[in-house]
Amino acid sequence: MGLGPVRRFGYVRENALTNYKHKNDRNCCDEILPWLPRAPQILGGGCMTVMWVILIALIFGTMPVTIRALYPPLFFRRGTEVRPQVVVVLGAGHRQRAGKYVTGVIGLRRLQHGLVQAQARKLPLLLCGGGKHLSSESPTGSQGDVPSEAALMAEEVRMRAPLQSVWLEEESRTTWENAENAAKLLVRKGVSRVLLVTDRPHMTRAMMCFRAQGLDVEPAPLDRLPTSNWVPTAAALSLMPEIWYEWLALVWYGLHWR
Repeated sequence: MGLGPVRRFGYVRENALTNYKHKNDRNCCDEILPWLPRAPQILGGGCMTVMWVILIALIFGTMPVTIRALYPPLFFRRGTEVRPQVVVVLGAGHRQRAGKYVTGVIGLRRLQHGLVQAQARKLPLLLCGGGKHLSSESPTGSQGDVPSEAALMAEEVRMRAPLQSVWLEEESRTTWENAENAAKLLVRKGVSRVLLVTDRPHMTRAMMCFRAQGLDVEPAPLDRLPTSNWVPTAAALSLMPEIWYEWLALVWYGLHWR
């Protein structure tokens, strides 16, 4: 007799919970079912939105104006005017053609830009770049098989402008070594002011390295992008890895200064 109310209460409570659960399930079904016929349309609309976003990002990401905005900034010293005494061109690797080592395409563009500056200002050219090392590509594997980048650029200068004065720095392998070795050579010649030629993404790091050697630097960057800012181009997209590399290199140089 004493347990009857408790059992009745438990039965009522269990029924109440069951009814509540069934009611919630019906409410969920009532909310979901009207959306099921429209699910393909909703998903299709979402996919189209994502595709449009990707397309717009690709268009803006291949515009020269967007890529130029991502370049590391150039820092100029206020109140100082650099009157260069020499044009310094940094090498950009070499390649093989018909079994012979020649200057790479980017290096040729830098060289041409620097040669124009040197002739216009009547200044000597300092060509920087090592490469005198053993290479698996060398036919014999001997020490002299791989000429330096500077020597290869000097050959190009002799063919294009035989009367141009040329100095060579042939030992460097990095941008820091470019600056360090060039500064040693320039000090011996009594030169402290340079016009520096390299690609625009690379210019910020190169200027920092040369200024760290006590040289006054005027930048003469080579911009490989088309002059039209708003026309998408594959050249802009191809520069993205180079730009991100330069930003990472600036962080590394800032931490280690090498």
